[in-house]
Amino acid sequence: LEQAILEGKFLAHERLPIETELCKKFKVSRTVIREALNKLKSQGFLQSIAGRGTFVLPYDFSHINSAVERFGLLNTDKEVAVSLLELRSLIELECTERLARNPVIPVCKQLGKTIELMANAIKFSPRRIREFSDLDTRFHLILIKSSGNPIFIKLFEVLRRTISHPFDLQSFPVSTEEIMQKTLLYHTEILECVEARDSEGARSAIRSHLEYATDLYVQTEEL
Repeated sequence: LEQAILEGKFLAHERLPIETELCKKFKVSRTVIREALNKLKSQGFLQSIAGRGTFVLPYDFSHINSAVERFGLLNTDKEVAVSLLELRSLIELECTERLARNPVIPVCKQLGKTIELMANAIKFSPRRIREFSDLDTRFHLILIKSSGNPIFIKLFEVLRRTISHPFDLQSFPVSTEEIMQKTLLYHTEILECVEARDSEGARSAIRSHLEYATDLYVQTEEL
């Protein structure tokens, strides 16, 4: 039944045949059909409406979020985390290049303000790690949101939650202050390229930044 829905044999908003017809179609008992319907309801495929029947639901993006998040959290080996980091990188590369091709002044101002706050966090107290980390996340989220692509935004958010553990600055094999300073330099370079409409330079800068973060994670896992 799930396969039939995925293959488009039952379309979104379409009412399913009654249970007796489904029993004949799949050659199983009514109990089996009811179990299948209940399972598909719990997975977000179906919805029953009293007096009307059971209908196929449009598949909500939240289910994809949950699947990606469960996959990342339940597969904790390094290779999976690196693969998810690569997926995040592809999204950020595209978003950053798009922004550089058509810089939006309010977005650039947000990025600049975030960089300023990051610099202050380092200047006034290198120990303000959580504040710096939150600002780093804000910088990347601004880049992603600038694309206007809701799927990019949702995927970034779930990937950030799923792979947040690699970015515990205190766990890296180099000093926290060094990481913060390098991150600040990368962010500054990215913004400069965006403001200069240098899409290739912006793409290269964000790639270098994300490769640096991934390399740090790999080194941490090898300790």
